[in-house]
Amino acid sequence: MEISNAWLGRQALLISKWYQKTVVLSHYFWVLRNRFDEWLSSLIVQYE
Repeated sequence: MEISNAWLGRQALLISKWYQKTVVLSHYFWVLRNRFDEWLSSLIVQYE
């Protein structure tokens, strides 16, 4: 039982770390996409 508890604890730790990385990456991706949209719209305004 102790072995399976330790294994479950490791799995939970891995999942939480992976989840945190995913949240951070998706946040950065969202920020980058917004900046890209702003840059693109400023380019379009210049050429109109």
